[in-house]
Amino acid sequence: MSSNENNEINLKILILGDSSVGKTSLLLKYADGYFPTIYVATIGVEYKIKQINLKGVNINLQIWDTAGQERFRGITKNFMKGADGIMYVYDITQKQTFDNLKSWIRQSEDSTEGFKKIIIGNKSDLETEREVSKDSLKKFCDDKGFTGVEVSAKLGTKVNEAFEYLANMIVGRKTKEELIKTYTESGRERIEDRKSVV
Repeated sequence: MSSNENNEINLKILILGDSSVGKTSLLLKYADGYFPTIYVATIGVEYKIKQINLKGVNINLQIWDTAGQERFRGITKNFMKGADGIMYVYDITQKQTFDNLKSWIRQSEDSTEGFKKIIIGNKSDLETEREVSKDSLKKFCDDKGFTGVEVSAKLGTKVNEAFEYLANMIVGRKTKEELIKTYTESGRERIEDRKSVV
């Protein structure tokens, strides 16, 4: 691996939520610009890389799409470690997926620390089938201190904004030098080395 690759700034973002809420659709819409018309459940984890530019700095978003089924929870939990940002997704037409957010949040907070988070209500295009009100999302976010937004992976509504908002939260006011120290492969290795010494 070249030293240039070692200095690439990579942000690890996870998409968590129940099966069928549209996690894969969100990833594909954001990373590749298309919406899958056939539902195929994710097995384990899959990821894509999307390069964005924030404050004049090129950043790779490594976006991990995780399986929502209970039998894959162990695999998903392993991938939570070292996450820089987590996107918790529910389906506005299925209240149970909204109620289950607490479990996903608890599990991720038990597995890793220091990450930024955002709540995503997907399928905002299905207004007539809504089971979760916008007020419910606002109250949940206010109680938890999170940011929440409704999106439509199908139409692309607010999808880019949601991912880039999360990326901006992670980057914060860090300079390019600080980003390199923290979010490059060599930077992460130094941080892990320090943790192992403590």
